[in-house]
Amino acid sequence: MPPLEARRQVFTEAAKWVVISKEDRLEVMSEVASRNGVTVEELDDSLYSDLEAEQYLVEFNAPTPNDLSFYYNYAHTVALLAYSKRIEISFKGEDRQLVNQFIGLGEEEPTRGSKMVVRLKSTNRLARRASRIDAVLSRLLGTEGWLLRADIKYPAQYKTTCVFEIDSRGDGRLLKTEPVEEELIIEIPIVARKKWLKYGEIVVLDEVAERLGVTNGKVLREIKEEGGEYRKLGGVLLVPAKYDEIKEALESIETLGEARSYMKTLGVRDFMQVLESFGYQVEWLKPRKSSRLYRF
Repeated sequence: MPPLEARRQVFTEAAKWVVISKEDRLEVMSEVASRNGVTVEELDDSLYSDLEAEQYLVEFNAPTPNDLSFYYNYAHTVALLAYSKRIEISFKGEDRQLVNQFIGLGEEEPTRGSKMVVRLKSTNRLARRASRIDAVLSRLLGTEGWLLRADIKYPAQYKTTCVFEIDSRGDGRLLKTEPVEEELIIEIPIVARKKWLKYGEIVVLDEVAERLGVTNGKVLREIKEEGGEYRKLGGVLLVPAKYDEIKEALESIETLGEARSYMKTLGVRDFMQVLESFGYQVEWLKPRKSSRLYRF
């Protein structure tokens, strides 16, 4: 099983139990494994198989001696170009991404024919510069008829620069970038966030106004300015989804005690006003929580 899905299901199932022993854990694992048609061992292996510590080598494609030599040449070329004072490139065709990456290396000079030129300032952050040059050179190798020429000052104490030139027809054929294996990407759907409402999904006007020490009208004006969508039931405002939820829940509630407990889960203190806004009345009995609810 995909590790994220395995963990989601196991933790969801575990939340329904009191898991305090190996036997309890096995029972949770067995339930999830059975539901997904896998063994408990397979499920256990899947739980954290995406962690680096859980990974192991299953296949190795050994590079040839020539490949190693080409990778070595490429790495040294990138390191050498990090000491460049000026670089120019040319290639056949169009590659806007390559052009943008190259221009981003330094200060662009006026284009001369098909050649592009940048001048680079001295820097102590050579590793960062080498990384950006790597991105340019690796892409340049994939074009046709390419050429790269650089003025390099290395070692730093040298007063003059040396010219380094390489192209696709000559020694450029001795460079190769290491292949990058495609990684498994697990897409996690983005859950749309609910719009934040200042007064929440259920607003009992009298209760809110009294708590804030303002008038009902002020609360209504702020709600209107906020732009939240509410359904107004007398002195109670509810978002449409919450209205449907409460209406359905109240149809199966018979006593005042049940209604109070349910409203408490919604964070409503003045639950009687909410009941009345939905058209419910109370037949008072003793004890009070046994009082019956009726809807007219």
